[in-house]
Amino acid sequence: MRFMNGAKAISAWVFWMMMSLGMGVAAVAGFDDPPNAIAIEPPPAGQTVGYAETIADLLDGKCVACHNSLVAEGRLNLETYAGLLKGGKRGPSIVPGKADQSPLFLMGSHRMEPVMPPKEKAKDYPALTPAEVGLLKAWIDAGAIDDSDPDGETTKPAIELGTLPPGLNPVLALDFAPGHDLLAIGRANVVTIVEPRSGVEALTLGGHLDYVGAIRFSPDGSLLASGSYRTALLHRTPRLFRGPTLDGAANPPSRLIALPGNGQANPNVVAAVEPGGAIRVWSGDGQSRTLDPGGPPLDLAAAVWTTPAGRLQTLVLVGNENGVIRLLDLAEGNVWATLKGHNGPARAVAILHDDQGQPRGFVAGGDDGTLRFWNAPAFDFAAPPAEPIAVEPSASLAGEQGAIRVLASAPGSRWLISGGADGTIRLRDPLDGQPQGERIRPFDGQPIRALSLVATKAGALAVALGDAGEFAALLALPTPHSPTPCVPIVHRLDGHLVKVTAAALAEDGRRLVTTDEAGGVKLWSLDPERLLQDARLTTTNNAPASSAASLGEVPAIRGEMVWSHRAVSPEGRPTGPPSATTAATFLSDGRVAVAGTDNAVRLTEVQGDWEQFRVFEDHAGRVLALDFDPTGGLLAVGGGDPSRSGELVVWEVGKGMVVLRSEETHSDTVFAVRFSPDGRLLASGGADKFLKVTRLEDGKIIRSYEGHTHHVLGVDWKSDGRQLASSGGDSVVKVWSFDTGEQIRTCQAAGKQITALDWLPGGPLIAGASGDRQARLWNADNGQVTRGFGGSSEYLHCLAVGEEGGLIAAGADDGTVMVWKTDDAAVLRRLGDRR
Repeated sequence: MRFMNGAKAISAWVFWMMMSLGMGVAAVAGFDDPPNAIAIEPPPAGQTVGYAETIADLLDGKCVACHNSLVAEGRLNLETYAGLLKGGKRGPSIVPGKADQSPLFLMGSHRMEPVMPPKEKAKDYPALTPAEVGLLKAWIDAGAIDDSDPDGETTKPAIELGTLPPGLNPVLALDFAPGHDLLAIGRANVVTIVEPRSGVEALTLGGHLDYVGAIRFSPDGSLLASGSYRTALLHRTPRLFRGPTLDGAANPPSRLIALPGNGQANPNVVAAVEPGGAIRVWSGDGQSRTLDPGGPPLDLAAAVWTTPAGRLQTLVLVGNENGVIRLLDLAEGNVWATLKGHNGPARAVAILHDDQGQPRGFVAGGDDGTLRFWNAPAFDFAAPPAEPIAVEPSASLAGEQGAIRVLASAPGSRWLISGGADGTIRLRDPLDGQPQGERIRPFDGQPIRALSLVATKAGALAVALGDAGEFAALLALPTPHSPTPCVPIVHRLDGHLVKVTAAALAEDGRRLVTTDEAGGVKLWSLDPERLLQDARLTTTNNAPASSAASLGEVPAIRGEMVWSHRAVSPEGRPTGPPSATTAATFLSDGRVAVAGTDNAVRLTEVQGDWEQFRVFEDHAGRVLALDFDPTGGLLAVGGGDPSRSGELVVWEVGKGMVVLRSEETHSDTVFAVRFSPDGRLLASGGADKFLKVTRLEDGKIIRSYEGHTHHVLGVDWKSDGRQLASSGGDSVVKVWSFDTGEQIRTCQAAGKQITALDWLPGGPLIAGASGDRQARLWNADNGQVTRGFGGSSEYLHCLAVGEEGGLIAAGADDGTVMVWKTDDAAVLRRLGDRR
């Protein structure tokens, strides 16, 4: 891993200026080699020099650090062959067949100024060796052929981040995501997305070569900006969209399934079990009706046929407490078949499919531990049968895991999975129910309460819940009947602080939803191919089957938590107290249906993923401050060269264009920026000890506040826009009147520099972090400290306020993040503690 030093990098624009003045490359090459030119050591005779085999690695090691898709000095990207040909600001970097006319060769071999790498970077970036110069020249002279595999990967990542070295992981920036229960943390050169309440790391975002000095979410949480040396990166975040609420249930649904309606491609029909009542079915327009299951329902499964006429026929298999198992249609609730021979409550039912995905049979389990199988009748789908078809069992298998609580199967899967009251999960052959491999006990003997299964090309994924567990277990199941026995890999999904009530997988296995009894909902992004590849590797290596039984012995889940909330209003803000969630499922269009103890089923859609989509570069130095305007359409960037200039830049996010650039607002580095509540003004603080306010309309400085005796490190506006607060290296917070431009008061001092501050919404309280290892709340009305927040053992660099003022987080020099409850200063979490 490389870190950019603080010196201002020299761009390749000097060369392109020489070209524009008529100093052609050929003319330069015509002179004798300069005295400092690197010698040319030709490759051995007969050696073929290729781009993919040799040149790409050479450039990656010597040039790509400053010329990549993220940091393209001189607009030159040397990551790809196409980038070589395209070149930078004025043309291609190579002339195939003519090394002596190729800027890349001439500058890389120090035959033309400016040399690459620049002389001042020689310590960090060594020059090409004579042998490397010879390889580069030989390749260009031979025509600079691209020998990359057109079907393979030819583009290398711009940055490959290694493990952070000990002692080099300070947290210099963080911010809470509005509308999400997530916190973005800049630790060294990586941005980590964390759930502050559970402490679970959801995902990491790379892309920075230097320390991340600033982080900011847009007001609606849809964008995340992060800044480091000369660069600010912009990521889109997943977005929450609330759909309709499905009402009408008489009891909290205990089970939800999504199923297609007859003859419709995407009707988004949802069916729910109402314990002690009926089956409730909602159609795509939100209308509901009840189906009579023939007794108190316990479980249900959807059987979907493609009829000879090409239409879909969906029937619902319902298992009841009185042992009756019925197959019902959705339109009228007609009973098409009754499955005979089950003893006791039918707690679990599942559909078995043939190789074409058509239902071929049914299976049920209950308290006696016996699995019973039925063949699917040959229905005439033109109309419901006049009388329900009575179906006798085709086979049965005596139990070996106590009462069977849950069953799962899926079209395209070669697995039938059962979960027992004894806490075991059994993988079974769906043809006869015979167990395959060892028992899996992911919950230390807790009875298995829920199972969900989906099939992929490489195998299957399943998710399971225990009766009282605060986590879910994800199983990666490679295709069975292979030469070596199947050994599933089991992953633990943490993040819930209370009992997990439901878990479900999307049809393609790429997303997973989990819910809890406090109303929490989490959406996970999965990589099925990678998960199943791990399982196949374990199988190939003949790992003992028991290795899947202990969650502590298996790798961490290869997935990302893309979205999390406790309860969210239609405006996207947390609400409370929420009702407990009782069931969840995915609809065919990707939406999530979640049922609660208020008897309602809510449809929610989370669109998109965490993805980088814009790079703002060519800043004068390190990016030390970021802020979005209230619309999220403008991004302010603060930084500059220490002791030389203070840079203030405002970008238009949508177009990626600069709308304001000033190096005169501050005479030294800008440490803090903050838009006014109405978005018309921009407050900034710098090393020149000033707090200033710029009007965006014309770029004019309309207020200049002097009073700090050291750097101004933090600024913020009161929510009404009438007052500002600033903090500094002089260890104080100052409160200013925007209307009069005068200082109102200096607040009670801290023990060291106050590095950051944030005005809590709707009141006089100001939160700030200090180098004395404390965070504090000041009352702006009287300047007094109202509460202190302790627990950190190191200097605090940054601070953020989240959950509408309910949480305060601060980042420390040792890489830890303290998260406190605002109301009582209690430590909620100490994140990243490696002691």
